Amino acid sequence: MADSLFDGNIQTIINQLTSDIPSATTADLLVFARMIKSIKQTENINLESLLNSRVSTLLASASTVDEVSDLSNAVAKMLDIVTPDTTTGKELPEQDGQTDKFLTTNGTNMSWDTLEFSDFRDIDHATLSTNDFLVYDSTDNKYKGEITIPSNVTTTVVSTQSNLPTGSFGDFATTTDTNTIYYYNGSDWKEFGTF
Repeated sequence: MADSLFDGNIQTIINQLTSDIPSATTADLLVFARMIKSIKQTENINLESLLNSRVSTLLASASTVDEVSDLSNAVAKMLDIVTPDTTTGKELPEQDGQTDKFLTTNGTNMSWDTLEFSDFRDIDHATLSTNDFLVYDSTDNKYKGEITIPSNVTTTVVSTQSNLPTGSFGDFATTTDTNTIYYYNGSDWKEFGTF
């Protein structure tokens, strides 16, 4: 991964922070906490311990609200990635490495997951086969697979959009020149998608 090109520079920054944090002023400590977050080192136990120790020392002698505010902001920068407050729904779980995943919850905790076929609970998956249409079954309150097109829907295949016939509400048509699907809304053919 190209990010590894920065490993040497990140280590140099970590070394400098390790040296500077023990004697940092309140204002410097807030800057250092931002730096730690920026280089994704909030889980670095050594930096966390150094920052925690320095915050404790500075809090003991803090004389203004601004100093206490800056110190609490420094702590918040460190806690942001380490311990996200996902229980209140205010923060998301760590997003690194979660490409193309969706947020899910079990009612208590949030996590990243992929969508599975079985996640669509309003569909009777056991009735589905390749090229089926979904038809709602009010007895089971689920959509079921049906091989034939329902009788109240017609489909037409034409060569171009200009050849689309007069339709009835709900009809579908496809054009072979652009592989486009259209539906008739009662007054006009509207593009539905391509295939």
